[in-house]
This record gives sequence, C-alpha cells and structure tokens, in this order.
Amino acid sequence: MTHPDRSAPAGMSIGAVLDLLRSDFPDVTISKI
Repeated sequence: MTHPDRSAPAGMSIGAVLDLLRSDFPDVTISKI
C-alpha cells in the first residue's frame, strides 16, 4: 500500500521509515522490512 501524498527522501533512516509505516501497519518491525 503506497501513499502518494507522502514522499520519502532518499536519505531516510530505517527508523523514519518504520515511523511512517507504523500507523498503517502497527505490527511492523525492522526485520519485517
């Protein structure tokens, strides 16, 4: 599932990606990415 209104900067950390995904996928972890 993508969110066209959210643009991810090229230099995002894995923690920042996790924070973005957590609202849609509360059980997401770094190992699942």
